[in-house]
Amino acid sequence: MAQEKKKVAKEKRPPKRKTAKSSLQGKKIRLPRTKIKIVGLGGGGNSIVREIASKIKRADFVIANTDLQALRKFAKGCKIFHFGQRVTHNLGAGMDPFLGEKAAREDKPRIEKLFQGVDFTILVASLGGGTGSGSLPIFAQSAKQAGSLVLGIFTLPFKFEGEKKAIIAKESLEKAREHLNGLILISNEKIFSLLDKKTPLQEALSHINKILSECLGSLIEVFYSPGFINIDFSDLRTILRGKEKLAYLHTALAEGEERAEKVANLIFQNPLYETKPKKPKRILFNIAGSKDLKISEVEKIAKAIYEKNPQAKIIFGISQKGSYDKKLKVTLFSLSNQEKDELGEKKKSALKSKIPKRESQKKAKKKFSLKREKREKKKEPQLKSPKEVLEKEKEKEKEKEKEEKRSLLKKAMKKKKILLRRNALDLKKEAKKVEKEILAQEAKWDTPAFLRRKKGLRIPIINS
Repeated sequence: MAQEKKKVAKEKRPPKRKTAKSSLQGKKIRLPRTKIKIVGLGGGGNSIVREIASKIKRADFVIANTDLQALRKFAKGCKIFHFGQRVTHNLGAGMDPFLGEKAAREDKPRIEKLFQGVDFTILVASLGGGTGSGSLPIFAQSAKQAGSLVLGIFTLPFKFEGEKKAIIAKESLEKAREHLNGLILISNEKIFSLLDKKTPLQEALSHINKILSECLGSLIEVFYSPGFINIDFSDLRTILRGKEKLAYLHTALAEGEERAEKVANLIFQNPLYETKPKKPKRILFNIAGSKDLKISEVEKIAKAIYEKNPQAKIIFGISQKGSYDKKLKVTLFSLSNQEKDELGEKKKSALKSKIPKRESQKKAKKKFSLKREKREKKKEPQLKSPKEVLEKEKEKEKEKEKEEKRSLLKKAMKKKKILLRRNALDLKKEAKKVEKEILAQEAKWDTPAFLRRKKGLRIPIINS
């Protein structure tokens, strides 16, 4: 009987509601992982990507080339993508961009498959050669058609390599620009100002690759590691999907008491760039530090970035890690529309230095007027007491009154002159009056005086 009563009591009880916590217990939620692919094109691009691959994680690295021997050389830590076998016969393009483009077009279906499912593509190339410069527009177009965001990182040739290489690089950029969401231009000439002239060439080039890998690694780290104020891939998409093309990427690390000020000064001073971003239109930056990160430090860094362009679209994040003990790291990625021709910039500056600077007429007039005002102020005696000021004001009022009276008199005189003027009819009437007076006088002198008879007198008639 007792068992039956228990069964009835259980049946009467209402069923337990499943809470949100109980439904999520024991289940692992997988967040969508951002797929990033870094592709090196040609010999120069292959060497850069191979060096970056050893320092950056959480990204797929691919080296693409027509030269099979070069691919075997740089294969360590990267996937190989060999293309254009029929066109180049496993050799390089020999500084012929048309041959490099033809080789890429032949294997375009394979290139399109390479970018399927990729969210963010970074194309790296040393422009001025055959394979990298020729294949770049095809790879960029294929990546964009696959639905990926495309960022290009390109090194420009040395000056001593000749003008032909500079022209090849310029033409390649013009073809690829429409398929890129952003592009970073690095001049190889900057090596001479960064390092000692006695530094070996390979070591100098690896120094550039080191700075690049640090910047890229910091940017990728921002998306994969959750922060106190988080930045994800959707924020990067917002920054890259705009009209602006010229990209700037840099990371700065500092420690000590004035670490915020140091980082704020260093963040816009990447030594690889020919020009600094003056007015960036879209900015994404992340501040990384430990738990000792102060709000005043965040304010200093954010203010320095904001002051570059208050009208810019700014997205920022903050991440706190134990590895940044007493250190502060800032990663900045921005886009601007001040696209300058990096290849012909030095020539333009040289020409400008030869031509003398001429000020416009408006500026010259403004300067002249300012000087004149200064001279007049100097001539005017400085008034010491308030009485003198009042006297001057009274004199000015009197002068004004005099001028008003003069103006009124002038107006009155003008009215009188108008009244004194006569019409043609008035003149005719006056002429008739004068005529009548003259005729009356003439009538008196019609008969001679001795013939005129007075009243009561008779003239005798003589009979012959």
